[in-house]
Amino acid sequence: MRYRQNRIKMLRRARGITVKRLAALVGVSQSMLTNYENGSSMPRDQEVWDRLAKYFGVSVPYLMGF
Repeated sequence: MRYRQNRIKMLRRARGITVKRLAALVGVSQSMLTNYENGSSMPRDQEVWDRLAKYFGVSVPYLMGF
């Protein structure tokens, strides 16, 4: 589980985008995105995974750590 959150954080930092901005772009709260990044939660909605993957130009399995 930790790799998934680290990948979201790694990709976000590489893009130079804030948690607040990415959260707005994918339609989740800033606190929820922070939880995804620190490993205390993960997206339950497939649409959130899809929006994150599309934004970063990667696959959902990659974000999930596969």
